Amino acid sequence: MTVKNLKVGVVGASMDGGWARYAHMPALAAIPEIDVVGIATSRTESALRSAAAFNVRNGYGSIAELLASDVDLVAVSVRAPLHEQAAMEVVEAGKHLFVEWPMGANFAQSQRLVERARTRGVRGYVGLQGRASPAVQHAAALLADGYLGRLYSVSLFGAFNFWNDPVATAYSADASCGANILTIPAGHGLDQMRMLVGEVASVNARVSCLRESVMAADVGKMVPMTAPDQVAAIGTLQSGAVFSAHFAGTAPTGNTFRMMLVGDRGELLIEGNGMPEIAALSLAGTREKGTALQPITVPEPALSGLAPGPSYNTTLLWHEIARDLREGTSNAPTLESACETRRLLDAMERSAAQQGATITL
Repeated sequence: MTVKNLKVGVVGASMDGGWARYAHMPALAAIPEIDVVGIATSRTESALRSAAAFNVRNGYGSIAELLASDVDLVAVSVRAPLHEQAAMEVVEAGKHLFVEWPMGANFAQSQRLVERARTRGVRGYVGLQGRASPAVQHAAALLADGYLGRLYSVSLFGAFNFWNDPVATAYSADASCGANILTIPAGHGLDQMRMLVGEVASVNARVSCLRESVMAADVGKMVPMTAPDQVAAIGTLQSGAVFSAHFAGTAPTGNTFRMMLVGDRGELLIEGNGMPEIAALSLAGTREKGTALQPITVPEPALSGLAPGPSYNTTLLWHEIARDLREGTSNAPTLESACETRRLLDAMERSAAQQGATITL
C-alpha cells in the first residue's frame, strides 16, 4: 500500500510528560508530509487537553476510539510494559503501526507481534531511531566504501545514570517489565551495531544485578531491584569478526556511549554523551598507521535545521517512515529487523542464565 498523505494517530501523547511529548510530537510536526489527526490517552479529558496543546484536531479516551477514526498509521508511545498490548490492538485493527522500542517485554512477545502484523498485512515500524543518527548513517556509508577493509572487531561501551540510585521509574527496576539497561541502551547500541556490521553468529554474556532494592523517583520509595544493572557480552559476527559490549546502569553522573570498529585498513569511533539513540554522536577515524583518530565531518541530513535534543533522531526516523509508506521503500527499522535485535538480547539473557554459555543464533 502506498500512502501519499500520512494520517497519524498517537497513543500516549500526554502533556503530563512522557517520550511522545518531548520526541514524537515535535518530530511529527516538523514533517510536512505527516498530519497528526488524533491523540489517545487513558482519559478523554487529558486527551482533549493534549490535543489542544499540540494543535491536533481530535482527542480520544481510548485506543479503540482512535482506531475507529480515519487514520493510516498509529504510533504507540506508552510505558514500555504496555507496548506489545497496545501495538497488537493496532495490528488487529488493520492499521499500520509504529511502536516504541522495546516492542515487547521479551522475544516471544516481539515474535508474536511480527507474525500477527504479517498475517494482517500491515507494515510495522519500531522506534530504533539510533539508526537515523547522521553519524551512524555516515559510518555505514564509509563501511560500504571499504573504509575499514576487512572488519576484525567491534567494541561497545555505555554507562548511564537512568538506572542509578534513584532509578527514574519503579517499573524500570522490575526485570519482567523489559525496560532496563539490557533492553533499552544495550538494545539500541547493539541494533546500531547490527545495522553497521551485520548479524551476530554467537554470543556469551553475563548479566548482573548488584542491588537488592533501590529508590524509585516516580513513586518516592524503595522498590525491589530485579532488572540488571550490568551487562557484558562477547561474541562473533557472521562475518567472523568479534564483538564485545559492556553497558553499565550505575553511572553516578552523566551518560556516555562509544563504539569502536577496527579493520585491517582503518579504525572508526562513534561516540557521544548520552544514550546511543538520543545522543548527538560524533565520528572519528584513521587509515594511516601510527596516527591518532581524527574527527570526520558528518554530512547534514536531508532535513536540515533540526533542533538538537530528544526529537532530533526521531524526526529523521519519521521522515524515513513517511517516505517508505509513500514510495514503497524499506529504509526505516521494521518489526522484523527489531525482532532480530530482540532475539540477540534473548540469547544474551539465556547465556547469562547458563553462566556465560555460548548461544548460537
